[in-house]
Amino acid sequence: MSVRRAKKLKKRLGAGRTRGAGNTENRRGAGSKGGKGLTGKFGHKKQLFFHLIGTKIKNKPVTFINSITFNEINEYIYKQLKTKKLAEPVLLDFSEDKFLQKYNKIVSKGKLNYKVSVKNVALTERAKKEIVSKGGLIE
Repeated sequence: MSVRRAKKLKKRLGAGRTRGAGNTENRRGAGSKGGKGLTGKFGHKKQLFFHLIGTKIKNKPVTFINSITFNEINEYIYKQLKTKKLAEPVLLDFSEDKFLQKYNKIVSKGKLNYKVSVKNVALTERAKKEIVSKGGLIE
């Protein structure tokens, strides 16, 4: 269909002053359409927008996926081990830990060096396999 449209357009190019647009006023700007967007929905375009009057148009809430990699987890655990003793498997609670709260998904980039128990987070399939193969837990 797009091929036909291109042919038609080429045909119209030499056709004359209006090139298939009808009157010369027909392809001006938004003025020829009665305004841009929802302009005139309560006035001169009322019939077009009648079904929308009285309803609220809501956008879907946007959820951002902020992911953390195995490399970043290794770095975080290494820093934690320096300051305090942690028992294996290391518990990573993504709802309580201040650093981990900003993340909502674990991605399997890199290798996991520690035995980890994970809580309150989404995981990719490969990340699940990696954690389980290391002897960790997913809660």
